[in-house]
Order: sequence, then structure tokens, then C-alpha cells
Amino acid sequence: MILAMRVRNAMEDFHVKHLSDAQMAELNPVIRQAIYDAIVMIENDNNPNFARNLSYLISMIPDYWEIPGQDEGMQDRKTATRRSNAQLGTTE
Repeated sequence: MILAMRVRNAMEDFHVKHLSDAQMAELNPVIRQAIYDAIVMIENDNNPNFARNLSYLISMIPDYWEIPGQDEGMQDRKTATRRSNAQLGTTE
């Protein structure tokens, strides 16, 4: 719930500019559930189904997404790792 509250608070300016209170009320439970689902997948990555879903989500992350709080060098390493894994047919 702490992560969901942090996301909700980070979205406040966007909410004020672009979403009604009703739209935000509809979006908040979607965000909370998605965060919960991702945490469950990460915590249970030894389960083949969770590991497969987690691997799929990782493969969907676009190269242009910055890594929050990381320097450019970290982003370059992530991109290089992705390329290397793609050549090997594996995921991060």
C-alpha cells in the first residue's frame, strides 16, 4: 500500500491537470492491484508461472524508459544487457 500511495501522490499534478476525481478514483485500485501483482511475481519468481510472467513483463520494458534515480551509465549497461540477452535468446 505504501508503494501505491507513493505512485498516487506522484500522480497528483497530472490528476489535477488531466483527470477528474471520478477518473482518479477508478484508476487508483487498478494501480494498487498492478503493484501488488508485480510484487507477488517478484517474491515468487521460483514458481514457473510467476517467473514466466515476470520475464514477459521485463521483455516489454521499452529501451527508452529511464531507470529512475540511476545515472546514464546504468541506462547504457541495461541497454547492453538487453542486447546481449536478445542475442543469447534469454531475458534479464
